[in-house]
Amino acid sequence: MIPLCNICESNKQTIVFDPHCNLYQCLQCRHMFTFLPKTNGENQLYVEDYYESDHKNWFEHPNYVLFGETHKTISRLLKKENFKLLDVGSGRGDLLNHLRTMSPTSYLCGIDVARCNSKNFNFILDDFVTTDINDTFDVITSLACIEHVADPDTFVRKMRQLILPGGLIVIMTVDSGGLMYQIARMFNKIGIHAGYRRLYSKHHIHHFTNQSLRLLLEKHRFKIISQKNHNYDLASVDFPSANFVTKSLYKILTAIIFSISSLLNKGMLQTVVCVPIDQDETKP
Repeated sequence: MIPLCNICESNKQTIVFDPHCNLYQCLQCRHMFTFLPKTNGENQLYVEDYYESDHKNWFEHPNYVLFGETHKTISRLLKKENFKLLDVGSGRGDLLNHLRTMSPTSYLCGIDVARCNSKNFNFILDDFVTTDINDTFDVITSLACIEHVADPDTFVRKMRQLILPGGLIVIMTVDSGGLMYQIARMFNKIGIHAGYRRLYSKHHIHHFTNQSLRLLLEKHRFKIISQKNHNYDLASVDFPSANFVTKSLYKILTAIIFSISSLLNKGMLQTVVCVPIDQDETKP
């Protein structure tokens, strides 16, 4: 049975893209997703190995450029010195720790399925979708999280419930329409699988395009303020295990792809800034 697309809710144009990793693509909205049986041990995917080995470089080199741009966006659009912010999928708290230095008196809270011991902000150890959060926020951020959740529709609906009128949502995720993804798929077809398997790992369930992420947010009455493609620092890239020569070639190739994709606005990541639309604003 062909699964339903979680974004546009269509299964009439959903195809099996790669049967070996249960990867599907919706031809209507171009969204790609992995369909796996639900297990009770899903959160076990994010044990210490996820931080210490699988994505060691990513967590050792936080994206401070993106963190700084996020703070500038909040300051510019909210025009508030103090604000209430929830970071969904806060991980080890890198974004929140950075925001604390920029906004020392703002209320900052993180939620994640993996434990965080930072004392710079409040923290909820739980699943964002299923836990009750009896609060509302001026800002909700979610960086590199939505691609990991089984049901992004419910994920965004929960954000809509928790954001205050006039509030701000900042989401960063992958762009499977980016140049890196395109090249990885091309290499996979000729037998070079490393990049493809890294991008379509078991941790990434949803592979958004610019179109599918915009469609999801607009479906839940968000107005897109900006949508920007970008990459990240080369030091943050987690390369497959290989000898020195092979790993050096991977780094050189990645650097070239990052440079070209930046010029073409086809970076492998995308960040969307959006605001909730009131019911009255939706009327003609």
